Parts: sequence; structure tokens; C-alpha cells
Amino acid sequence: MLHFSHLLGVVMVALLINALRKGYQVRKRFQALKYQGIPIMKHSMILGHLQVVGKLVSSLPSDAHGGYLMMMIRENWRELFPQCTKCPPVACIDTWPFTRPMQYSLPKAYEQKHVLYPLTKNLDIASMEGEEWKLWHKRLNPAFSIQNINSRIPDILEEVEDFAAVLKNKAGKDGHWGEVFYFEKATTNLTLDVIIRFFRNIRMNEQWGKSSPICNALQDSISRLYFFVNIGNIVQNPYAIIPTLAQCAVVSQAFFLVGPPGSDSGFGGKKMPTDGFIVWDGSWAIHHDPELWHRLDEFLPERFLTTDHQNPLYAPPNALRSFEAGPRNCIGQHLAILEIKLAVVLVARCFDIEVAWEEWDRVNSLKPILVERMAPKKRRKFGEIVVIKLEEIHHQESRVACLYTSEFVNNSIVVD
Repeated sequence: MLHFSHLLGVVMVALLINALRKGYQVRKRFQALKYQGIPIMKHSMILGHLQVVGKLVSSLPSDAHGGYLMMMIRENWRELFPQCTKCPPVACIDTWPFTRPMQYSLPKAYEQKHVLYPLTKNLDIASMEGEEWKLWHKRLNPAFSIQNINSRIPDILEEVEDFAAVLKNKAGKDGHWGEVFYFEKATTNLTLDVIIRFFRNIRMNEQWGKSSPICNALQDSISRLYFFVNIGNIVQNPYAIIPTLAQCAVVSQAFFLVGPPGSDSGFGGKKMPTDGFIVWDGSWAIHHDPELWHRLDEFLPERFLTTDHQNPLYAPPNALRSFEAGPRNCIGQHLAILEIKLAVVLVARCFDIEVAWEEWDRVNSLKPILVERMAPKKRRKFGEIVVIKLEEIHHQESRVACLYTSEFVNNSIVVD
């Protein structure tokens, strides 16, 4: 027994020494980058950037997405990089031992493959690389062609009709607001129904709370790691409801607000290291860069309509990265956009919509998690629309079938 305890102690000491060695190597590397003239946030040989990152995210709700970190760096760059005259294009972050060193495209990181492995054994297009990825991308492309997606509009429309019907059941009547509810769950169920209908031509009815075996299986795996006026005519002529160009610009503007290839020669002529780093393309930070976007905090869908390069609102090439850019951009983006367009047409003209985080927190007693949510000013800026309440309206015939968020009043979305 004494021999076993001695052996266990030796193993523990060896593991500790190995961890300290790795930590020293990581910390020392960041110090070396600093001496090379690469902008580095205040760095500690003991804590790395854990203290800096902790201070940044302390102003965010505890359930906020990690993508907000890059926006916080973008907003606070003058304090974080006092030696710079403008925000550096790359922020090197040392959060060891929680993650490998990060940079804000290269071979897929271990972390991405690790997350998907329980679901797909990495036999998915997001994890594949090289010739294997090229082969399957070529095979899948015809299924995601615009022509094929448009041919399935009547089927997708049926699922979106259910979405509108579910929202109608949750909406208040006669000038009263309905109960607050989790909008993300409704949109997730819609997406699942659309995907299964598109690929398998099966109606899952997830939106009505009838969990299918497929949904149950997905939830189990992850846990371990209607209505419309004259709808008959619309189904016969589905192209009649495709939004106008202006309405499509609103969709682009919405993606621009929430965010989510390659790089230049570096910062000041210096090459940025990537070996041993996780490279994270900061789409949200790019979408909130005032050097790229004129009148950044205003809801201006027309910025995606202008073709005049002299117009200050002209969107720079490759700056809108909602589905990323380059050959590995989202293969299903056309299906996603079509789903959003149809949902906007059926929903926006029929309901008044209000963001209701405070009421949701109060009803669900979620003060430790959600009441510490962003101040109203910051929440309006980020456009966080996850918890809402609805009121049904009866003058939808004269309402434009599009959601305009040109003005926020008391955390409400104004629909014109």
C-alpha cells in the first residue's frame, strides 16, 4: 500500500511539473511576441490574460456567448493597447490552461473537432479538411443550389406557416401583450422542421411540442457533451411572397447587427504567428468596426443596396461575414436566408414585438444569470432578441411585410 501511495505521489508530481513547464512555455511565448513589437494586452507570467479577460467579461451576463469577447476588445482597445494609434487587426489572448493561445483560416482546430465528435465522429463537412472536404463539398453543392432551394419553397412555406401559428397562440389579443416567452426555442424548432422537411421530406412538427425520435436523439447527444390570409393562393404561387430587394437588405442589416478569409501581411509589416494558436475570425468585431462601417450604430438597410463606391454607406467587400467568406463559407446559407425571408413575410406584418428580458428574468427568478444582463444602451446596440412578447394586430393588410428596427424605444422593436 505504501508502495502504491509513493508511486501515485510521483505521478502527481510529474504531472504538475509537466503542466508548469507547458504553462511557462506559453507565457514565455507571449512575452517574446511583445518584445518583437506585436501588440499584446497587459500580460502576466502567472495569470496570462485571465485577469484582463475576466475584467472584460464581468460586464456581460454570465450566459453571454463567447463571441462578445471580441466586441469588448474592439470597444476597449485604447485601454488594452495604449501603445497603438488604432485597434490592432489581431489580438493574441493567453487563457492557458483553459484553452490554447487564441488569435482573432487554418486547419480546423482540435477544439472544433472535439465538440462535433460525439455527434458525427467528425464525418461532417465542418470537420473535414483537404481532399476529403473538397469531395463532399462538391457532392453536397447541388442540394444547396439556389434553384433547388427555390423549388422547395411550398414545402418550406408550410413549416413557416406553423411558425406563424405558434406565435399567434402566444400573442396577446385586443391590444394586450401576450406572455413573455423564449423566442430562440421557437426559431430553433422552426429550423429543425425546415431542415428535416428539406432533406427528408418528412413533417416533424417539432414546433408543436411533439418531440420526434430524431429530435430526442439530437437533444440526448448534445446534453451529454398558423396562420396566413389566403394561404391557398400563396402555396400555388409561392414566388408572390418573396421579399423585395429592400426587404432583403433588412435581412442583411439584421445579420450585420448580430454577427457570426485570410488576413493581410500582418501588423506594421510584422508577421503574426499562428503555429500553436487557435485562430478565431472576429466577425462580430468586424461588423462593429467604425473604420469599415459609416454610421455604425444606425439601422440602415440601404447600406446593402448602394453600389456607389463613393457613398459612405457602401459596404466594403468581404466585410459582411454572417456566413463567413471564402470557399468554406456556410454551404446552407441560401436555405437559411430563404427561411428567414418567409418567416419575416408571415410574421412581421401580423405582430407587434417587444424585447422582454427584464420580465423574463423576473418571472423565471433568473437574477443570478439574466438580470445582470447588459444595460439598456448596450443591449440596444447589440440587438439581442432572444426573449420577447407579442401582440397580434388586425391591420396587417396595410403593413409592409418587413421588420424595421430603425428605432429602439424602451427596449422595444418598432415595426413600421
